[in-house]
Amino acid sequence: MCPSLPADDAPIGDETPIYRWIPREKIVPDKALGGHRPSSDCFRNTTDTDEFSVILGDTLAEQGRDPRDLLEDRRSVGALTAAFLRDDCQRELVRTPKVDEPQELAHGSSIGEEKRKTMTKMAQAAACIEHGGDWEKAKQGREAR
Repeated sequence: MCPSLPADDAPIGDETPIYRWIPREKIVPDKALGGHRPSSDCFRNTTDTDEFSVILGDTLAEQGRDPRDLLEDRRSVGALTAAFLRDDCQRELVRTPKVDEPQELAHGSSIGEEKRKTMTKMAQAAACIEHGGDWEKAKQGREAR
């Protein structure tokens, strides 16, 4: 692994941005927020596990990559902080880089019990990283770069 990247067991700081891919078709209206947000299902644990995949912002930055590099035609990206996931959602964060795939060195796992209330809390708090933070525009398509 590149020596400038955090070690697999390095702590993940509270202010570290944690990114999650959001399928554009899973961006939904939320009357309580007065706008759009990701569906709570975007924060569901992987089948038969207690975790879901995330991208760790500190490692992404060490790689010299911009979070907008993660955007795809069919997927947007939501951002939360490590402190929010740990303190408000009772999620553990661990580094789980996929060393065979250079684009996946920033891979991490968010581990915790799957509760609908917590999934909704994450969905409502997730910041859209494109279109000036406008989830409704992100639903329509990828931001031009």
